[in-house]
Amino acid sequence: MIPSQRHSLTCVLTYHLLQTLLKIPYAALIGGAVIKSLFFLVPTAALYNIIRLVMRFPEHAARTTANFIKSRMGVRQLLYVTRPSLFAQTSNSSFS
Repeated sequence: MIPSQRHSLTCVLTYHLLQTLLKIPYAALIGGAVIKSLFFLVPTAALYNIIRLVMRFPEHAARTTANFIKSRMGVRQLLYVTRPSLFAQTSNSSFS
């Protein structure tokens, strides 16, 4: 399997996994709590460096993402807003 096929397969599997998980009632609340508990003890500066290295984000984008993850309701709001758009894309042939 060539790298681009592996990446494409990973994207499709991730999409379908997220779509399945977001069908769970209160998924945004549960997901937000899980992410919050995972990063609770990680200082924002360390999270910033992790995001910068792993995601290869520029400095300002990594700082914004770290602050968003550490914010009170950021991840929960993201999951809540993402849910309708994930289900609207089911007819998109690139993810089927």
